[in-house]
Amino acid sequence: MDALLIADPFPIASGGGQRSYQVLLQCHRVGITPHVIFPPFAMGHTIGLGKRNPEMDRDLLKSFSILEGAGIHFLTRDFFTDQYMMPGNELRISALIGKYLYYTFSLVTYPRSVQRYIDRYCKNLPDVDLVYSHHENLDCVLLAYFLAHSLKKPFIIYLQGVPYVSLKDDLFSRDFSRLRSLVNIPQIIGMNLAARMIYSKTVKSPHFRGFLANSTVPLTRFRLESTPHAILRPPVAIDPVLTRYRCKKADYAVCVSRISIEKGVLDLPAIWSNVVKINPDARLFVFGNPSKLSKTILDMAEKQGISRNLLLMGYQPPHELFTAVSRARVMVFPSQKMKDAYPIALIESLALGTPVVTYDIEPYVSMFSGIDAVRNVAFRDFEAMGKEICKWMDAGEDEYQQVFQSHRLNEFLALHSSWERVAVSERENLAFLMDQNKGSSQ
Repeated sequence: MDALLIADPFPIASGGGQRSYQVLLQCHRVGITPHVIFPPFAMGHTIGLGKRNPEMDRDLLKSFSILEGAGIHFLTRDFFTDQYMMPGNELRISALIGKYLYYTFSLVTYPRSVQRYIDRYCKNLPDVDLVYSHHENLDCVLLAYFLAHSLKKPFIIYLQGVPYVSLKDDLFSRDFSRLRSLVNIPQIIGMNLAARMIYSKTVKSPHFRGFLANSTVPLTRFRLESTPHAILRPPVAIDPVLTRYRCKKADYAVCVSRISIEKGVLDLPAIWSNVVKINPDARLFVFGNPSKLSKTILDMAEKQGISRNLLLMGYQPPHELFTAVSRARVMVFPSQKMKDAYPIALIESLALGTPVVTYDIEPYVSMFSGIDAVRNVAFRDFEAMGKEICKWMDAGEDEYQQVFQSHRLNEFLALHSSWERVAVSERENLAFLMDQNKGSSQ
């Protein structure tokens, strides 16, 4: 199976980038020949992250080298080189223009801009069986749509999370406590409407074959379940070697997350203030790429009087991060109802021997059913969240041993222990969607 694969396959970008990277490494082994095209704005953002942090930059280049060493063909390799050499400010400004203008007016401007992108960086596109986007963001979906229509090839979209959220949820999840934040409202409304329009157009395309998804959540939440689709089993994996990191616990908790609205990071100060009421010395280390919200979180922590208890640690290379998580007493994960579908960070935490406290949202409730190491509390019940965290902060070693030796947990980790198994599932379900809808684009 030959595919034009649209991907931002770098672990420094997100959990979705990590998943894409790991699956790409298995593609040739399972019978997929990928020809990778970078989504221009998402890739520009990822390179920008690397250029602002030497350790992330090193890990980005290392990932790129490993993928090329594994025989992955990057059609837009020169784009990576050009963006990498571009000064940081130019990259940031061009990404902003692309994000808010090209998306909002996508049906008019994006086809022209992406045609220039293809003409410049990959003039000779190979003959493939399908166009396949590894991500659900608008950059990738629009690129897949454009290529499929230009080449008259079928295309499939992978939903790693929810493709878009209701306008109400989008607005009410934002922090508008500062006056200057209000200027973002028209931008948010424009992006939300653009997402709906683009997905509506996508599912009506004669070339569209369906969605692959991590779970049913992205489909049912937006009434896409009647659209052709397939659910991967399993959708992600972790390295079994992580269990070797398990060790004696230290007196702190962790949160490993993108510093973004949908990950619920603005809830952390309120949650942790409830923990500090019970345990004044409790510390929370937050690991994740810094963003504009980082200062907001620190300001909120200072107002709550917990600035010495809540610390932003920034990006950490994998070994250092795994060591820190394995020593933590609990992982705090206040992800919102909007976007998450199957977070790798939670599975890694369990493999590392660290329990998780999260909200009672789907798919977490069903995904971790019967696993005592995961505790779900009512959505945004900060007091209940604080109490549940404190139970783990006070737990003895015997309780940890009992929870992490359970048959249900070990069975769950075994299911998610092979990226090759994930890639096989992906290939089989791509073939299924192609076979189910043959001839509809002819």
